[in-house]
Amino acid sequence: MSELLALGDTLVKRAKENGAEEAEVYIVSKEKDDVNIEKNQIQIGKSMEKEEVGIRLLVGDRIGFASVNSFEKDDILPKVKEAISIAKTSVENENNIIPEPNKIENKNKVFDPKSENFDTEDSLGYAKRMLESAKDYDSRIQISTGVFIADVKDRAIVNSKGIQAQEKSSNFTYYAVGMAVDGKEVSSFDFKMDGTHYIDEINVENLGRSIAESTVNSLGAKKAENFEGPAIFTPYSLMGIFHFALSQSLQANRVQKGMSKFKGKIGEQVADSRLTVRDDSKMEGGFGCRSFDREGLPTPPINMIKEGNLKNFYHNSYTANKEGKESTGHASGGPDQPPKIGPSNLVVTTGKKSRNELVEEIDKGILVNRFSGNIDPVTGDLSGAVKGGHMIENGEKKFPVKETMISGNIFEMLTNITGISKERTSFPTLMGSQSYLFLPFMRFQGLSFTSD
Repeated sequence: MSELLALGDTLVKRAKENGAEEAEVYIVSKEKDDVNIEKNQIQIGKSMEKEEVGIRLLVGDRIGFASVNSFEKDDILPKVKEAISIAKTSVENENNIIPEPNKIENKNKVFDPKSENFDTEDSLGYAKRMLESAKDYDSRIQISTGVFIADVKDRAIVNSKGIQAQEKSSNFTYYAVGMAVDGKEVSSFDFKMDGTHYIDEINVENLGRSIAESTVNSLGAKKAENFEGPAIFTPYSLMGIFHFALSQSLQANRVQKGMSKFKGKIGEQVADSRLTVRDDSKMEGGFGCRSFDREGLPTPPINMIKEGNLKNFYHNSYTANKEGKESTGHASGGPDQPPKIGPSNLVVTTGKKSRNELVEEIDKGILVNRFSGNIDPVTGDLSGAVKGGHMIENGEKKFPVKETMISGNIFEMLTNITGISKERTSFPTLMGSQSYLFLPFMRFQGLSFTSD
């Protein structure tokens, strides 16, 4: 038994000795290096080590939770008693549960042995290459902020029902935010992110060139007209729709609270038949790959929406128990909080046409490179500014646009899809997050644009 599993086993036993009926211990050990970029300058790299323990337990139907950033028993053991004390004063809920074990199959290869020798100097080198690749593309590029992060994470979970699981991962994530400056003109800023588990798949040069290209291409922007028409959303501009809105609407806890438009619609058509969305923790190249979730349960691939039909919701053990179902293996979060719900790799199936063909079929519309604004995940209302976008006329990108607002409703947009590209881009949802998106270009009809 490893040190982390042994620690978890000790704490579970101690919890039961002190009056807990069931207990779960989630442990994470992390070594991290990061190098920041600020205003086109590389900053000094930093290294850190982190130890986290989360203790969740049941006293009757009451749940208690406590966490600590230490593996020292003198720091941890008082937290067991703290969690028990919290449980005794919490509200009874018959749906609280510590899950039974379920077989974990086909462990994902999320650890690169080469990462053992990766250090701050290596991170510094990748950060420099990311910055240089952007500046080499065009001298007008300004990288206002960016970062390269390398970490090795070892996580383990033990519970009183018999779950014992451990997984080590190497994680390399990086992003840049930049703009193009040409005399007195400053382009719309753009951002790009990427992540991988493997050193050989790090491609900071591609990210640097990509952000340089998109920002230079947005120079010379003009106002568009006020009109209603189609829009093509790039993968990055779809992040808000699919991660911040759609994935939340698919979470069972929000459905059960009446905070999802999808409540009561399993089996119904909720989107155009072109749309298939699945969650796939085994997806090749997916940064969200994992052998087990925050509760130690496997995360099998699952269709969320298939050919426009709503198929499933994301469940952890609590929401599943509330409905008499099994968890889908989507408990998420770290040791510092009780399990929440979240996706692993959220994958949108590609279409049959190229992104250029999607443009060629538009008489008048807008290409949305980045969306800056608000999306209400409950109502689906979307309103904000088009950033780095381009006016499309007669099947061609004519000019970059500025001061152009867009409005619509994401649930209506899902039913008004008129095209999905063959190309697809993948990237993390947030820095430090283990969720990952695989998104194509998508064309929607019936959106409103204003440039008053």
